[in-house]
Amino acid sequence: MNRGFTLVELMIALAVGAILLAGIGSLVQGTHDSNRLQQNQAQVQGNARFALNQLGRDLLAAGHLGCTSTGRLEQLDVVSSGSAFRTDFTTAITGHEAAGSGPGDTLNRDNTAANWTPALPTALQGRVLAGSDVLILRRGRGPVLPLSREKGNDRIFVDPASGLDEGCSGDLCPGDQAVVTDCARARVFTVTAIQSVNSGAEHALVHGDGDDDGGNDTALWGGPAAGDQRYHFTAQNGLVQRVSTIAWFVGRSNGIPTLLRWADGDLTRIARGVETLQLFYGEDTDGDGTPNRYRPADQVGDFAEVITVRVDLLLAGDRPLRQPASNPVDDLGPGPGGNAGPGSRVRVTGNPDRLLREPVGLTFHLRNRGDGP
Repeated sequence: MNRGFTLVELMIALAVGAILLAGIGSLVQGTHDSNRLQQNQAQVQGNARFALNQLGRDLLAAGHLGCTSTGRLEQLDVVSSGSAFRTDFTTAITGHEAAGSGPGDTLNRDNTAANWTPALPTALQGRVLAGSDVLILRRGRGPVLPLSREKGNDRIFVDPASGLDEGCSGDLCPGDQAVVTDCARARVFTVTAIQSVNSGAEHALVHGDGDDDGGNDTALWGGPAAGDQRYHFTAQNGLVQRVSTIAWFVGRSNGIPTLLRWADGDLTRIARGVETLQLFYGEDTDGDGTPNRYRPADQVGDFAEVITVRVDLLLAGDRPLRQPASNPVDDLGPGPGGNAGPGSRVRVTGNPDRLLREPVGLTFHLRNRGDGP
């Protein structure tokens, strides 16, 4: 005789089905969580590599001016009449230490005063996130142009890399700062105008008077008839290159913490999700080419003795995880093994937002200092 399922059999079948569905759901959820974690890790690691690569390029070139570096010049004068922040090319690298982010401190980014030592320059005020350090460096950039003849009273003649384009000669435009050097002596000046001369065979870089942040102290210059022969750069020994003041810091872009690069007033977004930048400077106090200690910017005795820079970043993914991340506190800095002494690292408290966070750090040896690569 045909008979159907009993109530007990139906309940058992439903229970087994529910268990199977729960298992499948758990597997799907686990796969989804694992995929999201991997995506966050890939994003954070990719941003970290790119950020350190870009910042490292500037660090490795810090202090380079044309064909030499600030530390190897017999004489370096600045005749640009702008602010010290924009024109102090005698200082290749310096920094600003954020309040509450020194060695041994515990940094709470949501409850930190927006103060820096020394105070931020006017150009950067209101741009930097509290608790994040600021790196300042100065370097040559772009092509090196040879002089085509001895400089005039208010201009320098160069062999152009290309024709004039909207008033610019290659990478050099009016308002830019440049260095003229013979690899032993150098002067930094502001290009106030660029003229095509000799049927385009030469470009004249004029260094005349200008406003308070864009001209030159022309009284410091001399031409062929001037008595000071040290700065009569000629076609046999003279080179010109654009020079820039560059700042690295963490700010906000569309509300998201982002590593930013400021160069001569132009701001570039480098990497999203960088929540803090911590810097330690390696000082070579005995001249043996090896850093004896690592210090934050406000404790550096002499930036001319800095030969390495330790860069630490804390990066966050942009997709919340289902479970809280396992790193509520991150330590940044070289640690006791980095000649920094005990308690040298900065502890950064976590946020309850379930974002993946990873600290990354790398030490750069400045090519234009010491005996490093």
